[in-house]
Amino acid sequence: MIKCAVEDNLYVDDRSVPTPAIVSAAAQSGGSLTASTTYYYKITAIDANGETLPSAELSATTTSSNKMIYLVWQNAPGAIGYRVYRSTTSGSYGASSLVSKDGDLRTFTDTGATLTTGSPPASSTVASSAMQYALFLTGNHDFSDVSIRRNRFYLPNGTFTQYVHKELGGEVMPRVIDDNEFHDTTGITRELTYSQGNVTGATTFSRANGAIIDAALTGNITVILAAGTYKGQTLDLRLKQDATGLRTTTWPSNFKKAGGSLILSTAANAQDIVMMRWDGNSWIEVSRALNVS
Repeated sequence: MIKCAVEDNLYVDDRSVPTPAIVSAAAQSGGSLTASTTYYYKITAIDANGETLPSAELSATTTSSNKMIYLVWQNAPGAIGYRVYRSTTSGSYGASSLVSKDGDLRTFTDTGATLTTGSPPASSTVASSAMQYALFLTGNHDFSDVSIRRNRFYLPNGTFTQYVHKELGGEVMPRVIDDNEFHDTTGITRELTYSQGNVTGATTFSRANGAIIDAALTGNITVILAAGTYKGQTLDLRLKQDATGLRTTTWPSNFKKAGGSLILSTAANAQDIVMMRWDGNSWIEVSRALNVS
């Protein structure tokens, strides 16, 4: 588990996604590349807008038994994927030189795949700002003991594609993400919205996932509210009926409802918003907006 606090910082990024740098290219056992042949490679990074200039060239030579080539390159901050180009002539890449397209890993094993249409670009078409994510979690680590509060993330020349990105998918979210601001060309976002997707049956809503949680009811739900992390912490639940409607909600004992009861709208596609605040022991309802349209 990683323990730290990331608080009261200012982050500004107006860089473009850089051209990746190849670290190594080595022939390995197996594969179907032609034996005793030198293969040359260039790598580019891509973002939502386009593609960088190609990396410097790196090569490896196959043998009778080592007929696949393993490539490793450095991370290009802001990239959402990479492309690999192959040639058997140094510095010359034809119209069909593309061997790997848009993979998001920083390694590639060329076992002898057929080249497809594409050649290294002569100019960069990536966006003018590299940052795609405000928070980038990696390594499948547990970040649940990390606090991220009162930070300001500025992306003056682009837009965030995600506020929090899990690189490998197994990373555990920080326990606190509070009072941050995310500035980009679309404006200012002060709270993270977490989409929990379709829910039915016993459903846990955790403030660790975000200050605002969206969910679509596809069946009756029994709500489980994970404890807050400090007094005064707020949580907005935005619950929407599916196209069938009539889904019911059962609230837990650690949720104290204004007036003692809360029955959500049951019309098809109806949306309700419930805001609550943690008092150290329970979530206290502070407002509700029913059947919002």
